[in-house]
Amino acid sequence: MPNIRSRKSLYLAAASTLILGAGWALLRDVDRYRPQFAAELSQSLQRQVELRGSLRLSLFPFGLRAENVLVREADGRGEFLNLRQIQIGVGPWAAVRGHWQVTRISADGVRLQLRRDTDGALNIDDLLQAPPTARLGWALQDVDIDDVTLLVDDLAAKQQWHVGRASLEGHREQADGPLLWSLGGEVEHPHATGTLKLKGDIHVDRRQHLLQLPNLQLAWLGQAEGARTVLELNGDVEYRRRFATLQHARIRFDAKRGPTRLQVNGELPYAAWREARLQAPQLVLRGSLARPLHTGTLQIDWRNLSAAEHGLQADSVIRFGATQDNRELQLQLRGPLLWRTSEQRFQLAHNRLEGVLRQVGQPQPSAQLLLQGDAALDWAAQSIDAHLAGLLDRGPLRLDFSLQDFGAPRLKLDADLARLDL
Repeated sequence: MPNIRSRKSLYLAAASTLILGAGWALLRDVDRYRPQFAAELSQSLQRQVELRGSLRLSLFPFGLRAENVLVREADGRGEFLNLRQIQIGVGPWAAVRGHWQVTRISADGVRLQLRRDTDGALNIDDLLQAPPTARLGWALQDVDIDDVTLLVDDLAAKQQWHVGRASLEGHREQADGPLLWSLGGEVEHPHATGTLKLKGDIHVDRRQHLLQLPNLQLAWLGQAEGARTVLELNGDVEYRRRFATLQHARIRFDAKRGPTRLQVNGELPYAAWREARLQAPQLVLRGSLARPLHTGTLQIDWRNLSAAEHGLQADSVIRFGATQDNRELQLQLRGPLLWRTSEQRFQLAHNRLEGVLRQVGQPQPSAQLLLQGDAALDWAAQSIDAHLAGLLDRGPLRLDFSLQDFGAPRLKLDADLARLDL
């Protein structure tokens, strides 16, 4: 028996020595496999991958470590992804069979270029295509990436912005379950600065060229055009080659500038972007507009929301109600709306304004208003201009209205009316 045990111990020691020796030799001589690793990564991603820095294999955990990695755009010219260092975890048993399966990614110092063309195409479209048969596959279970910079070049919206000091985390609670992910960072946008957090599930079906982000949750806190803003949005997102949808979206928005505060909750049942052009049957927003000593209710109903030149257009109904000094005011503005998104300017042409003023608790109005005309709201310039004409208590009324600076408003009113009896 002692001899048998001694032989087993000897065989085990010899095998361990052989494995460690082979591993050490592989670790020392891994650089000669650099072209092979780069070729496997390039074939799997269908992008040119350059391993410019040091390259090492690790046994515990089993995988690959690399520094200064560059992934080029699909045309092979520009930079798409740059990583200061990355560690790729690989399933050991799949590797024994000659098939590398990526199960974990850990990286830092990442710069990613994301571009949307004028036709709505993204520079990740080719990554959603099924790759040719390769020895490198993807079965991610964990993702941990720090110091991320996301550079966005939105040619469709004619805007460039970026997310910096960001981190990306992801994990699967079950091997065949969805990948739960979260991204947070600081945003620098032409019209806003602040912090952005995204989280949800992610599913990629490369056979159908489909990217799904169910239960996407967006949270924004920052400054926009001089106002402190909070935005929360929840919904389900899908993207497939120049066609994106957002479904079951719920919105919460809070903006404060000086003494004025706007709070809104909204619903967007369905929206689609085909070749960067938006279409949405309906967007409903309900909330309040408050100033010291003044508070009003606000409801916005936009139907047939669609892309237009330099912005969006919709059939708009805006309702506003307020009570002060035992008097109740109800206003409704109905008509076509044009939102010039790049200028943050709203234009209302040939709109119909109806208003009722009454004593609180009294069914009969003390004054009625019916006007038609044009109006414009410029959020960046903090101004409202309106040119309206119609009836006030059945008497003719012409109204030219101008308001400057929402925080400390300056009002200019030019009215021509036959009778005023309040």
